Amino acid sequence: MGTHNPRPLLSGVRLVLLTGFLGLLALLAFAGLYALHSLKQVAELEDRSTRQFIGRSDQLESIRSHAYAATSRIRDYLLDRESSAPALHRRQAMEAWDGAMAGMAKYQTSGPLNQLPVLRQLQRSLQSYWQTVTPALEWNDAQRTRLGYDLLAEQLSPRRDEFLQLLDEVRRSNEVDLRAATDQSAELIQDLKNRLTSVVVVALMLGVALAGLTLIHFLRLENAARARYEASLEDRAQLEALSA
Repeated sequence: MGTHNPRPLLSGVRLVLLTGFLGLLALLAFAGLYALHSLKQVAELEDRSTRQFIGRSDQLESIRSHAYAATSRIRDYLLDRESSAPALHRRQAMEAWDGAMAGMAKYQTSGPLNQLPVLRQLQRSLQSYWQTVTPALEWNDAQRTRLGYDLLAEQLSPRRDEFLQLLDEVRRSNEVDLRAATDQSAELIQDLKNRLTSVVVVALMLGVALAGLTLIHFLRLENAARARYEASLEDRAQLEALSA
């Protein structure tokens, strides 16, 4: 009598289904974890770059405002003809300049490496301006009246314009760094999209393959069941023939 045991086929179906579904779940879990990790990286990068840009911009604005205030007080010191005013202008100029130098020292400790050349140039420009001013702070009224305007027009104003231009250059460098960080974030997001697209495609292919294998095994199981049924009918017919 012919017998067909469907258990191997059932075991094969179960194994294929289990392996396929576990692989699909693992793939989807990997995609989810990778997406979360990439989004966290993007968020941290954007937060860090934004904080750095705002912090540096605030420091540069503090340097500029203090330095500009100092140059204004120096101008008033050199041109003001009231005998009581120069001492006040000199004190205010020195206080504002100290504020600018403190801000400059703080910025240099936190500024990016790519700004070191222009920061050194800015430091030299600021030092040149103040070295030019320092002797004039001891002038009397006659010296200020006679020499003050020429000093301001010929030496101090060009030096002031120079360090203000360098401050603008540092500001533009910060904007370039922010755009670079933004571009990097965009690249990370695009990379995430590409990888997730690949994962979805692979998941679809795996799903199709899983469905195909399942169908093939069920067809084999159906054929085996049919063969078993037909064999049972044949065995029954033989038994009936023997008992007749």
